[in-house]
Amino acid sequence: MEFKLVCGNCQAEPEVVDDAHGEMILCPSCGQRDDLDTAQRMAGDHFIHQMIPDLRNRIESLRGSSPPFDQPPAHPASSDYRWHAAPL
Repeated sequence: MEFKLVCGNCQAEPEVVDDAHGEMILCPSCGQRDDLDTAQRMAGDHFIHQMIPDLRNRIESLRGSSPPFDQPPAHPASSDYRWHAAPL
């Protein structure tokens, strides 16, 4: 599955721009910006955050009557991620 990077605020596709700090990612809609590495890492973290509940449910259904997983550690809310990974 392939993904694209989108702004976590407005879901717009960002532009890659060069400035004095190197490659930056800039949302043309809301102006949010970050360095490219940070944006990619944050989008990956967001993707993992979104997948955890689905994976947990699938594993629990395979385990059948086994006790459920312990309560997972708190994760940031989806809205806390400035950049998201969206399917193509």
